[in-house]
Amino acid sequence: MSKTTCKILIADDEYWVRENLKKLLNWDELSIELIEPAVDGEDALNKIAEQLPDILITDVNMPFINGTELIRRAKELQPKLQAIVVSGYSDYAYMREALLNGAIDYLLKPITKGALLDVLDKALSILGFNRAKEREQTMLREKLLMASSVLRDGEMSELIAKDTLDDVSSTKFMELELKIVVFTLILIRLSDLHTAMEKYLNDFPCLCFDVKNILVQKSLTGHGVAFHNNYVRNEFIFLTDLDEKGIEVFCGKLPESIQIATGSKVDIAISNHYYAFERLRHAYHESHSALLVRKLGGDSVTVRVQDVQGLPVQRRVSPEQEKRLLYAIQSRNRHLAHDIIFNKIGLRKSEAEGWLFIEVKQTTNQISGMIIHGADSSASPHSILALENLTYLLGIALEMQNVSEVYSVLEQMLDESMGEPVSNTSNESMKKTVLQVQKYVEEKYFEDISLTSLSKQFFVDRNYLSKVFKQVTGYNLMLAIAKKRIEKAVEFIKQSGLNLTEVSYLVGYEDYTYFSRVFHKIMGVSPSEYKANILKGETDENL
Repeated sequence: MSKTTCKILIADDEYWVRENLKKLLNWDELSIELIEPAVDGEDALNKIAEQLPDILITDVNMPFINGTELIRRAKELQPKLQAIVVSGYSDYAYMREALLNGAIDYLLKPITKGALLDVLDKALSILGFNRAKEREQTMLREKLLMASSVLRDGEMSELIAKDTLDDVSSTKFMELELKIVVFTLILIRLSDLHTAMEKYLNDFPCLCFDVKNILVQKSLTGHGVAFHNNYVRNEFIFLTDLDEKGIEVFCGKLPESIQIATGSKVDIAISNHYYAFERLRHAYHESHSALLVRKLGGDSVTVRVQDVQGLPVQRRVSPEQEKRLLYAIQSRNRHLAHDIIFNKIGLRKSEAEGWLFIEVKQTTNQISGMIIHGADSSASPHSILALENLTYLLGIALEMQNVSEVYSVLEQMLDESMGEPVSNTSNESMKKTVLQVQKYVEEKYFEDISLTSLSKQFFVDRNYLSKVFKQVTGYNLMLAIAKKRIEKAVEFIKQSGLNLTEVSYLVGYEDYTYFSRVFHKIMGVSPSEYKANILKGETDENL
């Protein structure tokens, strides 16, 4: 057990409330000693006198001695005690009196992890431990802040993902409306997450924590809530009550601040103003749509929803081009298909011609769908898996608005579906590079590896690297990465007590659903089935 930094006493006459608070957090992990809870005010006073807790969490409405009186008498015994009251909405008068008598904050029933972490952080910041405990206090506060921040990300991400409101959502909206009367949603996307991850040594939670801190610090005035959207890896959201001038100043400074911290440029979309948080999901989707209709370009951009509403979107693939491309794919004429995609349709010239991003996305999805649909039905399982993997990577590249990576993945899809060989036999130098790439994948399989990052790492054209790798090894480079990840996943499942979501993350897959699909393709069973077979001693090695 780690050394404790403070002691906490819970006082509540309801058994289930005490038990819930005891189990809500891993107190040992936070280096906090949880004193056996008190069943009423008198019991609490005795424990305070005997054990001198640093923090008291007490119900305001208890028999014998209520929470308000308990706080007053407890502070006579322990002047530095930090008190937090627990209350329902019906006990507002008691709660107000307790706050006047020295309680630093309150918790509303039912108590959530996020709310508890927040008030504990506030109590610890007030306590002012002596110098010998300062380092321990700092470490504890960092743990609490990080835990609270991650939890808030999950809660807020759910609010913008849900189609309908439930009781939890309604309560969260009410809490937000107490802080922010009118809100604007500002959507921030890191356009080069790969560079940011390299700068942060693949510590994604730390990257998120820093970006959210920048958002709060740069708002200067007003109230704001910053969170990472757990459903889109490179996306952050800031809810603010800043006025038009404040938003202009905020968004003017933000790109430079984030780029200095992370190394990534950012794209920003600003929603309309709203007076009810039930419109939060709508505000998110309109901001998301605004980024889709931005023009392509390498610099950070800021768009307002009202400035791009009604902007016309062109269909970039004509019926004639669609018919010719379908013929090229069905006849396995890679040269013709490549010419139609990148020259006739003009996908490679999209940035120079000022295409809207949504036009690139629609065109790319249409082309990739045709390539997959036209793939030979007798294709090997490895080729099918490679195409599925490339489709997943294409989605990520589009989500990141990385058009050069989009073009590269489409090239690989053409190679995989049509089996176009490399025109010249790879030389010994390139074979050596392929062996180096294989070694790199062996060691760095868990990182955010793409064909673009590998081409930069080994100073070789990415399309040529993809073709030579397949010629030398016999299989697609992205498939090689997938096979290595699943191989390591199998080891983790066999040798550790990790849950499957943690295994997915450790081998490089943020999306568990996709991890499960790849695992099933390679191993023949889902991760959960494989784990169950491990427990029964019935595994079949397919790697």
